[in-house]
Amino acid sequence: SPSRGLGDVYKRQPIPVSDFGSLAPRYRISKALLRNIKDNGYTTTTEVQLAALPLLLDPRPHLHAQVQDKDQEHHVDLLSIAPTGSGKTLAFMIPLIHALTLSRRTQTPSGPQAIILAPTKELASQIANEGRKLALNTAIRITNVRKGMHLASDPSSDPDASANDVPPVKADILVSTPAALKNAIGDVNTTSHALSQIRFLVLDEADVLLDPLFRDQTLAVWNALSNPDLRLGFWSATMGSNIEELVKATIKSRAQSISEASSTPVQIAPFVRLVVGLKDSAVPNVDHRLIYAATEQGKLLALRQLLHPTSTGVDKQPIVRAPFLIFTQTIERAVALHSELLYDIPAEAGGISRISVLHSDLSDTARDHVMT
Repeated sequence: SPSRGLGDVYKRQPIPVSDFGSLAPRYRISKALLRNIKDNGYTTTTEVQLAALPLLLDPRPHLHAQVQDKDQEHHVDLLSIAPTGSGKTLAFMIPLIHALTLSRRTQTPSGPQAIILAPTKELASQIANEGRKLALNTAIRITNVRKGMHLASDPSSDPDASANDVPPVKADILVSTPAALKNAIGDVNTTSHALSQIRFLVLDEADVLLDPLFRDQTLAVWNALSNPDLRLGFWSATMGSNIEELVKATIKSRAQSISEASSTPVQIAPFVRLVVGLKDSAVPNVDHRLIYAATEQGKLLALRQLLHPTSTGVDKQPIVRAPFLIFTQTIERAVALHSELLYDIPAEAGGISRISVLHSDLSDTARDHVMT
């Protein structure tokens, strides 16, 4: 139940959102945001959107009638597990843009209000592009943080900040990898003002971001955000119990640190866990097939058979049409496989221009070219 653990905030489970058209009468969604949702072809919600939107949008229409402080905002920290391709980006981006649009009606922000972290530059760029489509004409600015960008310094602690040759990032929502954002933050002491303004932190592919490979960078960004009312969202297709426990422990330890520093107890928001489908199961609308290859050469042969399918044999190979992706475990393996397959596509079908290798050792320009 999505409302489990919310105490007296909700009298009942929030009413699911079955279609985007129902957002207007139930929430104070701006006309521009609603128009953008419609213009991008979204009509019926997916399972994760159906459940997550009423939890993350302004929940006051669902408040218990006996709650005395009607103006007090009640929020949750959400951990959502849903299959790849189920619409998670929309599920967190719509409430984020909605919340920032509402706050703009009463005050003008002095800097970024939200951070979305993703494990790769390509995913961060994709999230930023989708967000910009939804934020069109809403005055909400979304920036994909790249190398060389930096957050505005705190004028009181850095009197020479205006002399910096690189202008600070001007955006409401920052989308970034942990490393790029950590570099943009730089010295926490001089960016303390900008970091204290951040009200929302979203981790997309949270299980990867909190895996040992990215964990230190992700936690460094998270712990640098000093707003006691920081709202959190964790989104992933899979989530191990160890990652979930790390999330809860970090929420608790961060609250204690802020409480000790300010001598004011920090109220921890209800933590809601939303699971769509069977936890850690494969998405049902994608066909899965396991091919036994036996050796490294067998793997190469199997790949070539996918590239050049034949109709002979009892067990016909499935026809795989471009474009498609091949994932490897290491950069070295990706480079080697690219070299092996470079001349497997006939010239009349585009030849070597149809195959590329993508990895983190490439420059940003090269990676953008490959994605294009």
